Order: sequence, then C-alpha cells, then structure tokens
Amino acid sequence: MALSKLEQLYRQVIVDHYQHPHHHGLPNASANVQTVIVNPSCGDELTMEWALDGETITAVYFDGIGCSISQASASMVTDLFRGKTITEAKALAESFSDMVQGKIEKDEALGEAQVLAGVRNFPARIKCATLAFKAIEQLEKGKYRPAEDSIKLAEESKKTAEESIKPTEESKKTAEESIKGKIAKNK
Repeated sequence: MALSKLEQLYRQVIVDHYQHPHHHGLPNASANVQTVIVNPSCGDELTMEWALDGETITAVYFDGIGCSISQASASMVTDLFRGKTITEAKALAESFSDMVQGKIEKDEALGEAQVLAGVRNFPARIKCATLAFKAIEQLEKGKYRPAEDSIKLAEESKKTAEESIKPTEESKKTAEESIKGKIAKNK
C-alpha cells in the first residue's frame, strides 16, 4: 500500500520531531515544577519540566525514553502548551485524546499535533501518542515536584560521577606497577 503525499508529509513531521525534538533536555533552570509520567504497557517514560507563572505555562521541557511516537508527541506538546493556561492545555489534551481515538476527525487548535491523528489506526500506539498530553492532568491535580529538586539531584549526580573517575593514589600505583611489569616482560 503506497502512502499518499499527505501521509508522507505527516510521517516526515513525526520523524523530524523525533530526531530533532523541541525543548528537549533537563534540568532547565527556568522551570519550577516537574512531572514524571510512564506508559507501563510499553515502557515509555517522560519527565517534563514546566515553567509556570500562576496558571500560565510559560515554557515546557522534556526528556525521556520511548518510541518515536511518544517522543515526537512530547516535542509537539512543548510547543503547543506554551503560553496556555493549565485549563486551556487540559482542553487541548482532551481534544487530542478524542482525535487519536477517532471520536473527532481533527482540531485545528492542535496545530502540528494533528499529524498524529493516524495513530487511531494503531490502537497499541494511542497510549504512546497521548503520554505527554496526559502530563497536564498531573499539573492540574497538583501531582508534581519542585523542579529545583531535579536540578540538585543532577548536580549531585554530576559531582559523584566526577569523583568516581578521578584516579586515586592506589589506582595510580597499580597502573604504574602494571606498566613496569609489562615493560620488564617485553625486554
């Protein structure tokens, strides 16, 4: 079955968001809360950091692991939710869910995320596509943690990693003895 030009375009948009995600990488200093959401049926995981000014989402960033659909969808969410209130973002998430379940055809308010409408033909992928959109429910219900916790954790992890790669006096001595032994053996 050959893909139409429109389907090819949609596929390319998804691939572009997957390969070159928008607002990807954590921790982000401008964020003040963080949500973590997991799709246990396939293992997709997303950590999203949100910069909130009252009820307004001023920025969204994400990191995670998962399939191209979940990662592309998260990239699209970071663009779509910026400048929206939590209530507006929740309405967009509900519209998106309806679209990928086939309850509505498309919603222009979803912008680029409309390209994921074809997921409705692959029921196992619906959860992948809606994962990032469901994170807004956590914000609405207050199920988040302060983002500075993740920044502190990242700094501690970096410090621990740096310390673990510093050679100790004992490891230097062992390396020198090993080298001397190999030199003596080769003479």
